[in-house]
Amino acid sequence: MMNKSNIVGIDFGSKLAGTTSACFFHDDKLHFESTKKGQDADTMLNRFLQSGVYKYVFIDSPLSLPYAFYDTSSHNDYFYRNCDSELGAMSPMFLGGLTARAIRLKNNLQPQLDFYECYPGALAKRLNLQEFGYKTEAIYINKCCKQLSESYPHKLAKKPVNWHEFDALMAWHTGLRFLKNEAEKWGVEAEGIIYV
Repeated sequence: MMNKSNIVGIDFGSKLAGTTSACFFHDDKLHFESTKKGQDADTMLNRFLQSGVYKYVFIDSPLSLPYAFYDTSSHNDYFYRNCDSELGAMSPMFLGGLTARAIRLKNNLQPQLDFYECYPGALAKRLNLQEFGYKTEAIYINKCCKQLSESYPHKLAKKPVNWHEFDALMAWHTGLRFLKNEAEKWGVEAEGIIYV
């Protein structure tokens, strides 16, 4: 039987900007744990992820580098992985420090936790959330929540207060889609996979 409490969705932001949020299931509702400006996001996530019953972490950040860094004989793209090109995602190299921090978080917490890269923006596209104001003004968060719940019903302990919490909610739903064998898979295993 699938245990929703094992899933955490993370919108991973700058280390001290207060832009990192985690979404998790507890007492039949989805909750958020978010950083405040000046709070170390990496410390918060390490503590949070080790304190629960979590098993599957779906994080909105690159978890690998382009294959050219490992095999120059058959790969020459140092900026984009296949999954990035296929989805129109940002280069792990452009994201630099964010990528390095996410890979370190994953390496520090494996094998207790399984990390998967996800892309809430791509799921938002599939659900046409741009029509409802996705990632524009905060006043559209409730509309996007309502639209999301029509495709993926859920109960929230409280509504997301910003787009970081909303993307953490989207990451959590990607994790649920993954456990139900419904998630789309982009890229190649040897280099890196993004789940949507």
